[in-house]
Amino acid sequence: MNLEEKYGLFGTIEEHYAFIKSNPEDQKGKNSIQWIAPYMEILKYYADQSEVVVEFGVNQVNSTFAFLHSKCREVHSVDVDFHKNPIKAHRELSRNIWLDHAVKLAEKEEKNFFTYECSSLEIKFPRIDFLFIDSLHTGKHLQQELNVHGNSVTTYLGFHDTKLFGHELNPVINKFMIDSSGWFIEYFDNIGCGLTILKKDR
Repeated sequence: MNLEEKYGLFGTIEEHYAFIKSNPEDQKGKNSIQWIAPYMEILKYYADQSEVVVEFGVNQVNSTFAFLHSKCREVHSVDVDFHKNPIKAHRELSRNIWLDHAVKLAEKEEKNFFTYECSSLEIKFPRIDFLFIDSLHTGKHLQQELNVHGNSVTTYLGFHDTKLFGHELNPVINKFMIDSSGWFIEYFDNIGCGLTILKKDR
């Protein structure tokens, strides 16, 4: 079996999106699809309404394909560790094979896809239409991310794992809505690991 078959390196962005969305039993080397699969359509929907999408937390490149498959103009992916933790179970790999493949597919399909291996607190974007946060799931770190980036977001703020880490994340999200005028809960799911989407009332 070659690497493409073993690790599910499909020929198009759409195929990757459909594969992750299907929540397959055989994850092709990944161990994280089940956490994001139920939300792929929702993430694509909000990305479709946006021009600039930024995600904090890439891991094994799952939510990324919801954004790449959308109508948005640009996708920016930020993670402090692209090539160690995501592949630690696969000694034959020296790099994040899924991220490298996503970059190649984006170039092939003429998608504006940019990656940054750094802390989400060490980078700044002049404008973000949809910011999806799935990074370090602590209240302190989320508060810092919102302090740095909250004012740059024009329309949507998404938070993953708001059930799984609700005790850490939800108080910070609620405080942000109180302190920053115009934000309200647009979408909330508490069945899986949790997804919360805020929308800014223009």
